[in-house]
Amino acid sequence: MTDKKLFPNTILQFVLLTLLSISLASPLLILEQNGFVTREFIIPTFVVLITLFLLMFYHVINIKRGVKPKYFFRHTNIREAVLFSFPIVLFSIGVEAPINELIYHYNDKTAVIDSPFTSLFTFISMSLIGPIIEELIFRNIFLSGLLTRFSPKKAIIISAILFGIVHIELYKIVWSTIFGLYIGYVFYKTNNLTLTSIIHIAVNTSLLLVFITINNLCINKSSPSRSEVM
Repeated sequence: MTDKKLFPNTILQFVLLTLLSISLASPLLILEQNGFVTREFIIPTFVVLITLFLLMFYHVINIKRGVKPKYFFRHTNIREAVLFSFPIVLFSIGVEAPINELIYHYNDKTAVIDSPFTSLFTFISMSLIGPIIEELIFRNIFLSGLLTRFSPKKAIIISAILFGIVHIELYKIVWSTIFGLYIGYVFYKTNNLTLTSIIHIAVNTSLLLVFITINNLCINKSSPSRSEVM
């Protein structure tokens, strides 16, 4: 990752690229506002469309700069996937999930998803589609660009902070930044987006299953828990 022409390789470039992609995808939201589709369907679709625009601009702009766009999907063996996934999944279930439940019980929030069977599309979006999209955007596009301009330490920290910020809520910003630091380091050491995607899928799926289990156990209580993932 040494080509300094690789786009985007600054925070400003990434933010502008993202805002442009959001603007182009935003007309899709009119469908939900006019009742043509449900919110459960439109949000994942909106995110996918934003990602497609990001990838299109990433590809076209880099080609015009004379730089070959880079996609870091690599072969990953099971041992490697388990080795890198286990500690962060354990941390997620043992630390992040309990804190999440305490916060949402305290604020009397309701569940986003109660069962993978009653909301299969939401479950797939959160556990599979979302992680792959976030890895493409934050590791393949953004972090790989930062690594051509900054030291690995600075690049990983910047990408992790931005990854945290986009999750909006304060406690999620903290957790997502920690996760971003871990998975950013894994990406830097391995140059393997397949591996980071597997780790991200493992974490999100584990958290969803934990929250679904807790929701089912608390189904008769007045303040059901809410499932939240990165």
